[in-house]
Amino acid sequence: MHSRTHYEQLDGSMQAAAVHIAAELVLASTPGARDTVISAATSLGVVIRLIDAPPGFVGQSRDAGAPSIDPGWLRRATPGPAYPPLATLAPVVHTHADVGGRFTVFAPASGARWRVFDLPATPSRPGIAAVAPLEQLDASLTTFGHVMVLSGVVGTFVTLVMAWWMAARLLRPVVSLTETAEEIARTRAFDRRVALPGAGGNAHHAQHAQHDELARLSSTFNRMLASLEQAYAGQQRFVADASHEIRAPLTAIIGNLELLTRSVPDAERAVALIEARREADRLARLVADLLTLARADARARVIRTDYVAMADVVSDALRDARHLLRGQVLSVDAIDHVVVTGDRDRMLQLLLILVDNAAKYTPAGGQLHIALRRVADGGRTAAALSVRDSGVGIAPEDLPYVFDRFFRSDRARAREPGGSGLGLGIAQWIVEQHRGTITVDSTLGVGTTVRILLPAVE
Repeated sequence: MHSRTHYEQLDGSMQAAAVHIAAELVLASTPGARDTVISAATSLGVVIRLIDAPPGFVGQSRDAGAPSIDPGWLRRATPGPAYPPLATLAPVVHTHADVGGRFTVFAPASGARWRVFDLPATPSRPGIAAVAPLEQLDASLTTFGHVMVLSGVVGTFVTLVMAWWMAARLLRPVVSLTETAEEIARTRAFDRRVALPGAGGNAHHAQHAQHDELARLSSTFNRMLASLEQAYAGQQRFVADASHEIRAPLTAIIGNLELLTRSVPDAERAVALIEARREADRLARLVADLLTLARADARARVIRTDYVAMADVVSDALRDARHLLRGQVLSVDAIDHVVVTGDRDRMLQLLLILVDNAAKYTPAGGQLHIALRRVADGGRTAAALSVRDSGVGIAPEDLPYVFDRFFRSDRARAREPGGSGLGLGIAQWIVEQHRGTITVDSTLGVGTTVRILLPAVE
């Protein structure tokens, strides 16, 4: 575009000068006046040559540097632009009026090009050839082209270097992520963390890095590592606790079976059989609880969806819970008619878990209370189920962990109630499967209250 613009500007100037000189020549009445007009054309940047002048019409340019134009060659020359073919791709910037002339390029043996505009003769004027040198313009545009190519090469090189430097700098967190992931895969050290971009710089850089995509990726990766670390530690604790809980009844069963192989009195044999049966039942319950939690971890769908009248579930739980009591008094505070959608058997299992857990940590003569109420929850109807006891209670520092598997507080362990620590974990899973919430409130020496909120059918 730069090249085409300059050449078209030159063509426009030559055409305007030729038309102006032709008009001045018509007005000039003497050969001297015509010589003056033709000679004055050099001030306009062009040299005028008379072509096909009528008889008696004499005039010539005094510029000896311009080439002589052969009228025969001028008529045979192919018209065309002075700019290179590549410039034709650029849009037209300057347009010329159509005055009947044509442009061509004259290139003598010397190599310097000349631009020629041929204005044909008419009955009232001579034919004029306006000639202008292209040497300086060609040289200027050639230099400009070299500068552009050199600038492009230098700019490309600088861009590649900057892009390589920026890519290395920006991808440094990705390299750190890769190295950390490989190290964790090799050592299983989930306590490793990725350094956040900008963490080692000033406060401004650190604040700016918080909005960077790679910084957010690093932060997300660190949170994932923290979650994996917690899950891995929980898995190790779960395996250790499960091994301990399973080993205890197995040891008791093996010991009683060894006792039965000896010659012992019938009374001791009967006691050994009863003890072995009790431990076997305990082991069976523990395995069943572990299977339930394994299905929960696998997100298996083991919950049916039916309409469940919670009052009937509470009544069945009261009947089945009698054998779980150890001298405690079980009473009902309230029973409202509430219908929920879910699995009736799981609801019954949930209530029996809560009653059994309350009975284990409540001394003989203590009170257990069950309540079922229909309440409003956020503009919708809900079933509020609560189980309250007057037992030993739970320490405040232990409350966040009561739903962890195999967790039992120190006071609960001191009582040796025979539980595995899985009941509340299963209860929480059942409540979550029914889109409900479960909370535990407790005071040491006063008692514990477990509250459940389930969405009800309107």
